Amino acid sequence: MEPAPTAAASARLPLAALRNVHKAYGAQRALDGVDLTLARGQLLALLGPNGAGKTTAIALLLGLIRADAGTVELFGADPQTLAPRRRIGVMLQSGALPETLRVGELLRMTANYYPRPRALAECAELAGVGDVL
Repeated sequence: MEPAPTAAASARLPLAALRNVHKAYGAQRALDGVDLTLARGQLLALLGPNGAGKTTAIALLLGLIRADAGTVELFGADPQTLAPRRRIGVMLQSGALPETLRVGELLRMTANYYPRPRALAECAELAGVGDVL
């Protein structure tokens, strides 16, 4: 395991990077040698037609899938490791809470996103739904 970068070194690292990244789904190439770097404070928009690889690039940066070749980094680390995943949140194309879950089930599901979640009863009280647990 490599040591964590110093604060000064972290400030110089790109927040996200794809270097010569290749990803295919069967015979369909989604990304073919893509290079992309997102620096601290930079704003980036991925634009293109359907099938251009935008969602694939985001999925790689989030660690949801692996590249076939090339390097993918998020905060200077492999996005499939825990450290960068703790520092990012995303809402992909559509998002909704499962309608079939009860309040307690939704609170437990959400609590699983955190390493040390608050007690469910406390969360319910803070949200004003303590009486429905």
